[in-house]
Amino acid sequence: MKNHIDRIIWQAKFEADTNWIKATLTLKEAIEQYPTESKLYAELANLYFIKDILDEATEYYKQALNHDFHNADIIFKLAYCYLINHDFEKAEHYFDSISGIIPEATYNKCIALYKLNKGYEAIEQLEDLIDVTNYSEKPFLFLGKLYLEFERFNNVIELIEKSEKLFGKVAELSFIRATAYFQTRQ
Repeated sequence: MKNHIDRIIWQAKFEADTNWIKATLTLKEAIEQYPTESKLYAELANLYFIKDILDEATEYYKQALNHDFHNADIIFKLAYCYLINHDFEKAEHYFDSISGIIPEATYNKCIALYKLNKGYEAIEQLEDLIDVTNYSEKPFLFLGKLYLEFERFNNVIELIEKSEKLFGKVAELSFIRATAYFQTRQ
């Protein structure tokens, strides 16, 4: 049966390139036949997500999660839908429920935390994130902006020095450093 489900998913992916509606119908029919197959719900959610139909994507990700409640990929995508829809509490909840370290999930969770006025918690998580992994300058940029906002100017300067060792000079980070220097001189 697993091979059959995989074939249906590949068929839907192929159809999505030329006939998105047919692809969704293929998956909906398959869900009627195999209502406990989380992969089918997740793939249908992906199709809606790609078309920016986030309410439908969210619903199908939730249904996929009902059948595979530890799947980090599904949880991440569901949390991301909530983040995009500005439901920051649910986004935080789902990002928080992902086990293991997934840098993108932590970064996005920090966005939700910030939007929920939990800036200090976002700072702590971003500090932990950049200590564990250095996959991008984005967490450094976000953390630098938070340090500025919370007037932690000395932290900004240390952060930018660490970032430049990893990624070289980045214009936005240089601007943040200049702002921090200016604030410490006043």
